[in-house]
Amino acid sequence: GALRLAAVMLDDLASAAPDMSTLERGRILSLRARVDRKLGRLDAARDRYMHIAALGKKARSPELEARAEVGLAAVAQLRGNLPDLRSHSERAAQLSEANGYRTLARLAQHGLTMAAAKTGRYEEALIAGWKVVQLSNGDSMLEADALQNLGQLMLEAGHTALARASFAAVMTRSAPPRILLPALGGLALASARLGSEATVEWSVRETWRAQGSTAPRYELAAALLECAIALRTLGRLAESD
Repeated sequence: GALRLAAVMLDDLASAAPDMSTLERGRILSLRARVDRKLGRLDAARDRYMHIAALGKKARSPELEARAEVGLAAVAQLRGNLPDLRSHSERAAQLSEANGYRTLARLAQHGLTMAAAKTGRYEEALIAGWKVVQLSNGDSMLEADALQNLGQLMLEAGHTALARASFAAVMTRSAPPRILLPALGGLALASARLGSEATVEWSVRETWRAQGSTAPRYELAAALLECAIALRTLGRLAESD
C-alpha cells in the first residue's frame, strides 16, 4: 500500500508543476521508476528509465543519464542479466565520476561489484567493492552496508581474516538489522574458520537475541543458518542442530 501511495503522489507531483525544469522532472521520474522496480513492475521501470535517459540526452544532462543507467543496472540485476548489469554500471560510473556525482558513483560501483562477483572475478569485484567503501565515508549506515558486502566478497574469495575484520567493523557502526544480521552471520563463519570460538559464541548470542525484535525474517534465517554452520565447523554439533 505504501508503494502504491508513493506512486500516486509522484504522478501527481509530476503533473502539478508544469513549469519545473527537465532536471527536476527527471529526478521525480527516477523516483517513480524506483517505485515500479520495488513493486516488481520491471518492464514499466525499464521503460521509465529509458525515457529518463532520452530526456537526459536531449537536455544534455549527465545527471539524468547517470540516474537512468543506475536504474537500468538495478533492473538488470533483478532479472539476473549480468552483461546488462555490467554495461549499464560501467556507463553510470563513467558519467558519475566525470561529473562528481558521489551518490550515483557509489551505486554504479556497487553494480560493478555484483556483476564481477557473480561471475567469479573476485579481484575485480574487490576493487569495485573498496571504491564503494570509499564513496560511503561519512555515512555510518552506508559504511556498514559497504563493509558487509566487502566482507562477504572476501569470505567467498578465501581472504578469511580480512573478511572477519570487515564484518567486525560493521558491528561498530549504527545500522539496521537488515545490514547487521548478515554481518553477524559472516562474522560467525569467518571466526569459525579461524578458530576464534569466543567470537562465534558472541555472534550466535546476538543472532538469537534478534529473534525478539522486528528483524526481517529472511536476513534472520540466513544469519541463523550461518551460525549453525559456524558451530558445526567447531564441532559443536548439538548446538548447531
